[in-house]
Amino acid sequence: RIAPSGYLFSTEADLKAAAQTTHRVRPTYAPLAVDPAEHDALTPVSKVSLGAPPNSRLMVCVHDGNNKTSVVMALRTLALLAPRHPHLHLAIVGTTPHAEVRMHGAALGVTSMISYVGAREDELSIIRAADVGWIAADGDGAAFAALDFMACRTAVMTPRTPLAEHYVVDGIGGMLLAPAEPATTSATVASFLERQEQRVAMGNAARARLQREFSFEAMIDAYEQAIASASGRAAQPA
Repeated sequence: RIAPSGYLFSTEADLKAAAQTTHRVRPTYAPLAVDPAEHDALTPVSKVSLGAPPNSRLMVCVHDGNNKTSVVMALRTLALLAPRHPHLHLAIVGTTPHAEVRMHGAALGVTSMISYVGAREDELSIIRAADVGWIAADGDGAAFAALDFMACRTAVMTPRTPLAEHYVVDGIGGMLLAPAEPATTSATVASFLERQEQRVAMGNAARARLQREFSFEAMIDAYEQAIASASGRAAQPA
């Protein structure tokens, strides 16, 4: 027998935005989480293994294969920064970008500064090696990318979206980039890259927030409450 149930959301914003239809189980918020101890135990991959110079400043972009706008934004930013930041290198992981993304990078003249890594089993070790993160994903892909960077104490730059705002506190755990002219974005990113102490402080603040608000304990407690609610209501007459 299948009993009518409800919805479980990973952000409070999604919960509030959902249509409040009638279900046997009240819609519930349960935060996503990662185990920071798992990230601490990782050995970062070498930059050389990613095709980047050993002295490069590595920006790791997590891509889900769908959000091409954010990937292109990263490529254009890289192209504008290249003349004054020749040691900057971009590694795109998660999903191999479409051919048009590669063509865009070639047209911008920054192919040598990009590694199209794609999906790999050691993705977390690549994220662990990043000097700065960039999220080009949506949904759970973006959420877990943010959490992985937070666990690795890596400050993040990402276009401002409601989902990004849920995980990245602008100016504290990273930088949220407004949809502006590429020149404005590159100026913001250039300033961010030059301030290593600020990036370290942001990475530490992001890790502290992860442990405070996105812990396994909080996630498990929320799931247990949802299950208890579902079990109690399912036992009641329809």
